[in-house]
Amino acid sequence: MVVVLLFEPPALRPADRIPTLHVFTSRAPRGLTDAEVADALSTNRPVAPILLESAGATGDPAGLIYTPHTRVATAGRAARAAGQPLSAEQVPEWMRAPVVYVAFRPLSGVPAKALQVAVVPEGTPTCCRTPQPTLVRPLWVGDRDTLRAFGAEPPADDVGLVAAFPLQALSETVDFVAFYRAELDGALRSIERRGRVPAELRRPRPD
Repeated sequence: MVVVLLFEPPALRPADRIPTLHVFTSRAPRGLTDAEVADALSTNRPVAPILLESAGATGDPAGLIYTPHTRVATAGRAARAAGQPLSAEQVPEWMRAPVVYVAFRPLSGVPAKALQVAVVPEGTPTCCRTPQPTLVRPLWVGDRDTLRAFGAEPPADDVGLVAAFPLQALSETVDFVAFYRAELDGALRSIERRGRVPAELRRPRPD
């Protein structure tokens, strides 16, 4: 079950939104413990984000998923590469918090600022109710700079819009959609980038 969350206007820094996050199911996951943070920091191999599977017309991934473990491990590798390794105590709360970043691939010819974001039941259309119903509102919406904050540098053509959601959203049977509406052939249509979480992630998990 997903319950609608209400938040104050979004901020660029995730830490600004974390205090307003309400627990919305009895199985809502926690953030990373100190031991889990230390384990993520000790990871020597590159930690790639999880692919957000396409639920649209093309088979290309719809975007990238950055879990707390991915953020901390990426930050740890970036810090070591800069000669300033991180300790678990230095990892900020926003990096380990139970929040997932969903980075949508760009839509050709559409500025990221023109896009809306919705979380809808699988297959639910995004055209043409206003406002678009969404099961979970994003905690905040940003751009590639929000990924650079923890050392991620995905190619520019891989990321257009970044939205943050409670980690629990990964375990629900929903579509994550970045979209805009345009009139085509005399009818209002939704042009979108739609993705679904891989099936193996659809359960409560700590990272």
